Amino acid sequence: MELTPIIKRLKKNIPFCITATICLLLLIGVSLGIYAKETTEEKKAEEKITIIVDAGHGGIDPGKVSETGVKEKDLNLAIATKVAARLEKYGYNVIMTRTGDASLAEMGAKNQKRSDMDNRIKLINDTKPACLLCIHQNSYTDPAIHGAQVFYQNLSAEGQLLAQTIQSRLISEVEPENKREAKPGDSYYILKKSSCTSVIVECGFLSNPEETIKLSDEAYQDLLVKAICAGLNDYYMPEKNNEADDTSEEDTIQNPLDIFRKNKTNEE
Repeated sequence: MELTPIIKRLKKNIPFCITATICLLLLIGVSLGIYAKETTEEKKAEEKITIIVDAGHGGIDPGKVSETGVKEKDLNLAIATKVAARLEKYGYNVIMTRTGDASLAEMGAKNQKRSDMDNRIKLINDTKPACLLCIHQNSYTDPAIHGAQVFYQNLSAEGQLLAQTIQSRLISEVEPENKREAKPGDSYYILKKSSCTSVIVECGFLSNPEETIKLSDEAYQDLLVKAICAGLNDYYMPEKNNEADDTSEEDTIQNPLDIFRKNKTNEE
């Protein structure tokens, strides 16, 4: 067999072979780079502390409603959204149970409230976060009762400590005259059924007219949010509280408490 024609054909195809080889190597390199990037990002996500922020109620369930028509579900979502945004700036991996005015209940469920709660609990237990932070508003028959209070899982040492750190911050940074203490929340279904460290922050009383006005004020909400997040940092990442003034331009412009007091003075 004569080899000359074969050699000639091979010589003609050398540029094509070189080009194809280069393209293949480039493709392999890009693929490896993408894989390495995805692996690194996944590793970073795994290293972050995951917090589930639960805005209580929602959809057809308004929660508590003040005499002036302020709905608990709306305040819960507003405060929870701000908490989530601040925690993300600190470096936490944050998951919200709801981001709009909606229930988590299955369509057509006979017991909408139970279906909503069960789906929240399923999300929490499937995610396996470091902790669950629920945002709620309180109510009582005596309209004079006021003040934020944090509840935790009964017999949970971790939950108790986390609740105490948040309660301490709420008192020192929002309401120094508040004498409330963190307590076990035996009656809270979500605390009973959640498998992670869980706390519920009752930010105030909608049965108290003055506190309802404060809770509806964005500046006061910002103050609550800063205290709640500082309490979480005290428990998980104390060093982050030293960065508090750098997390938001708004924080460095004016203290929310000053804004609230100024607005209240103007109203009077």
